[in-house]
Amino acid sequence: MRQRYEAAGIVCHFTPQPETHLWKRLIWLRRKLKHLKGDLVHIHYMAPGFMAVLMAWLSVAGPITAMVHYPGRIQTPRAHRLLSLAAHMCRRFLTVSESVERSWFGTVTVWDPSHIPVGCRHLTLYNAVDLPLIDRVAEEGGDAWLLEQGVTKSKDIFLIGVVGRLSEEKGQSTLLYALAKLDLPDLQWKLIVIGDGAQRERWQVLACTLGIESRISWLGNQPLEVVYRWMHAMDLLVVPSRYEGFGLTAAEGMATSTAVIASDVDGLREIVVPEESGLLVPPDDVDALVQALSWMVQHPVQRTVMGCRGRRVVAQKFSQERYTLQVAAILDDLFREEDRKKGGG
Repeated sequence: MRQRYEAAGIVCHFTPQPETHLWKRLIWLRRKLKHLKGDLVHIHYMAPGFMAVLMAWLSVAGPITAMVHYPGRIQTPRAHRLLSLAAHMCRRFLTVSESVERSWFGTVTVWDPSHIPVGCRHLTLYNAVDLPLIDRVAEEGGDAWLLEQGVTKSKDIFLIGVVGRLSEEKGQSTLLYALAKLDLPDLQWKLIVIGDGAQRERWQVLACTLGIESRISWLGNQPLEVVYRWMHAMDLLVVPSRYEGFGLTAAEGMATSTAVIASDVDGLREIVVPEESGLLVPPDDVDALVQALSWMVQHPVQRTVMGCRGRRVVAQKFSQERYTLQVAAILDDLFREEDRKKGGG
């Protein structure tokens, strides 16, 4: 990630190492903010998000904005109180989906530059997908590239993918149980697991216990371009998360015209349109996931149509061009408000 920022010409400053005491890192942050004297401070609200907002509020004279990526339904009352306080310190508080905004604030404001609600302080700004990069990567992939990865792509092999951090909340174990119960004797499926995390060894042991380990490739973390090549090659992408603020992996999969099965939670239900651009299943419901997998395998034409529709959904709602215009409009509105405030009007 650092290399991508620096390649884009962004100057990066890094906090002291994680083992450094939190207060020392916060003091470093406050000093850095005072030194940089930015016109705007934007904070991605993650632990310890409130403290980062507080340091900015104590350090800069300009406006502060923040964005929260995870739903409030999984958080404690104390976390809700802290975010509410942080929101009062910010001129705008953004969320990555309507469900996230509603879970924290109780109401929803999707950004519309043609109609700016008076006093709007929190609003939804959907994440974006890099469609040009995905299209370029597609041209670099194909059967020859797959063969280099040790996979022979044919109509007889059904390639299933799951992408993300290997952790409890991402729900990969539900997919493993579902694949073990999949009763399609003639189906030769293969699972591609991209990502790493604390549960990797546990999920590998589970796969062995279920007798499906030989059908799984554990690829670990991969460069984004490689992830997109795999997504292009997949017949189906599964996103079995237990919660998901937005669900960028689902949107990226849809952008490659790959059909998606996702959990019916939070931001995922705002990305995947059931039975049009994919299928939604209840989280942790192994039997429902088995049914969805079986349907996707047995309906190849509908699956292809879903993939094409998914691509159109992403192009319409989650493109970088749309995101850039929305960010520009938000900042323009914010700085106009700042000018009025300074002018006393």
